[in-house]
Amino acid sequence: LVAEVVPWMNGYKNVRGFAEQVQARLDPAIPFGTTESKREAWVFYTGRSSEVLDTQESVLEYLRRPPPRDLLIDEETLRSVRPSLPGGTTERLRGRVGDQEFHLLSRVAAP
Repeated sequence: LVAEVVPWMNGYKNVRGFAEQVQARLDPAIPFGTTESKREAWVFYTGRSSEVLDTQESVLEYLRRPPPRDLLIDEETLRSVRPSLPGGTTERLRGRVGDQEFHLLSRVAAP
């Protein structure tokens, strides 16, 4: 089903283009998490499995774990957790898919 739905969704929402930009910035050795919106498409196009982060609490808990870690997050969720993001969290990429904006965040270890 995913193999049929995701390519159709790409044609409608242009998921593939942004997902390729995300994939180019991901290091396979670094944990990767995604919020709920379009998760199946991110997994399909980036070739990476992702940790399921569907609540504000799970997003913040994920980012508070020892770095490094990457997170693909939708604008609405980011807006709600932004004041509580742990230090060292930076935005590496921002893009729009259909009518939604997404952000690739990274948290790296201090030098």
